[in-house]
Amino acid sequence: MNSQKTGILKSTFSISFFTIISRILGYFRDMLQAFYLGAGFYSDAFTIAYRIPNLLRRVLGEGGMSASFIPVFSEVRKKKEEEKAWQFAGIFFWDMVVIVGIITVLGIIFSPILVRLIAGGFGDIPGKLELTIHLNRIIFPFIFFISLTSIAMAILNSFGKFSLPAATPIFYNITIISIVLIFARSVNNKAVVFAIGVVLGGFSQFFSQVPLLLKIGMRFKPDISFKDEDIRKIGKLIFPVIIGASAIQIQILIGSYIASTLLPEGSVSYLYYADRVMELTLGVFSVALATVLLPLLSDLAASRETEKMKETIRFSIKLTAFLTIPAATGLIALSDLIINVLFQRGAFSFSSTKNTAFALCFYAIGLPSFAAVKLLLQVFFSMKDTATPVKIGIVAILIDIAGSLILIKFLSHGGIALALSLAGLANMLLLWIFMEKKIGKIITRNLAKDVVKIAFSSAIMGFILYYFKNRMSFFPYIFTLRMGILFFMIGAGIIIYLIFSLLFFRKSLMENFKMIRKRR
Repeated sequence: MNSQKTGILKSTFSISFFTIISRILGYFRDMLQAFYLGAGFYSDAFTIAYRIPNLLRRVLGEGGMSASFIPVFSEVRKKKEEEKAWQFAGIFFWDMVVIVGIITVLGIIFSPILVRLIAGGFGDIPGKLELTIHLNRIIFPFIFFISLTSIAMAILNSFGKFSLPAATPIFYNITIISIVLIFARSVNNKAVVFAIGVVLGGFSQFFSQVPLLLKIGMRFKPDISFKDEDIRKIGKLIFPVIIGASAIQIQILIGSYIASTLLPEGSVSYLYYADRVMELTLGVFSVALATVLLPLLSDLAASRETEKMKETIRFSIKLTAFLTIPAATGLIALSDLIINVLFQRGAFSFSSTKNTAFALCFYAIGLPSFAAVKLLLQVFFSMKDTATPVKIGIVAILIDIAGSLILIKFLSHGGIALALSLAGLANMLLLWIFMEKKIGKIITRNLAKDVVKIAFSSAIMGFILYYFKNRMSFFPYIFTLRMGILFFMIGAGIIIYLIFSLLFFRKSLMENFKMIRKRR
């Protein structure tokens, strides 16, 4: 089990390394977006136009395809010859080329209807709805390329190849940044430049993985079949998986609709930028861990090794809590400083900073729950149980809608963020309850104690950071000094948290460190 834990840690932190680089570039991309588009007319239009195909990317591309393909592909590799497995992968690839191609064309044709459904309130502002539809039509081919990217990623992950798939968002961000830096200054409608960059970025993500796919045995010979037995298994899994895996993304889209129709202009953008910061933190670790866990849990499920599965889940939950609870606390304590440093320049004003930081605090409350949900979903998908996450996902969506409509009366756009966090907590608790019914008790006295210790250490760190941040008047300072203050505060927070962690978890931390060093 120790070697398995070490493998999880090494693969997770390998993915996290590339994710950090990607997120840094993503921040620079968002910084350019804030500079050129601000948090108003153009930013709202681009945000909604991008959010529609981006939702499809997450639910169909990353969520549906990976979670439905990997368990079936793992089973095919175990029970059949290698050649049959590659034939199956090829059929699945070309079947999805046809399906996603049709979705892309339909999305472009029916873009006006989609945009009105998501942002009906834009029709009250002259030109805003028309601009959003135009941008959405430009961006929609992105879903085609990113879906193929997700298939390539799923195949490579099945063979234990995690680094290159994790690095592909780097190519995506570099492409967008390059397009914007070259063309934005010379074009009147700068939102169009960002839209074109998104499509070209999706193209670069897919083709960057093709050489490695060819090297490990993938052949791109056209072969379409919707009657293949294993393809039908994926067909039965993929649509329930989409709903179960995408509950949070659907909730974010619903939040955008509520903000665009019931709240003042700029609310959509405040939520978008706050979500970007939260996703940066979430993506660095939890997405990486979920990526590593799915093929591992799928193999254990196929081999019926339930006890190993339970031990792997316990270890992963503790690791998730150890990293996401202090991260959430830090986001809350430093929210206004973070947004100020990341975005306040150009068209992004002081008022935009305060409103975005307000939303970030409420999003951060749900960060540990969102991370745990990503992990727990892998458990159900590895066992090909898609019905349970679907039912729970629908409950979470209903909680989010009701919560948003109630809380916006008291917290404006912050109410939408808080409702999402509360729905995420409900999603996590329900998934946990049904998981234990399915495979047996996971929670132990030691695990519960460890989570309490982590929360206590994080709370102390948060109070110290919040106290000293409020003693500083950082807003008048130049950018480099504000950035230095932010990095200093983050570094101080990490040190404070690690000191308490060493007091509480010295033995386990040293054991994990030694395991990693032995495997080098």
